[in-house]
Amino acid sequence: MVRQVALLPAGCQPWNRNVVASSGQHFAYSATLAIYIYKMDRVHKEHRLISIMSEHKKTITSICWCPEKPNHLASSSADGLVIVWDITTQRPVAKLTHKEPVLCID
Repeated sequence: MVRQVALLPAGCQPWNRNVVASSGQHFAYSATLAIYIYKMDRVHKEHRLISIMSEHKKTITSICWCPEKPNHLASSSADGLVIVWDITTQRPVAKLTHKEPVLCID
């Protein structure tokens, strides 16, 4: 019998450590230039894709959920850009540019 023990979603980056995150009913992972947001469908008992967000021009290096606001997700990229997203509106609520690449946010 074959049993799945791991999953690497298409486009996910195994070379960056923090490109998968979960919070409450949400699960997110980032491909090179986009973030895929899934929400748990309690009726069908599976995660369903609810949005794809893309604004970074260089490789996304890290994503992290906001502990105080469950609808906010932060992402960083190799060009030093950090974006805080509102996943409900699928729009950035804040941006910060750093001179160096931001490799990890938490």
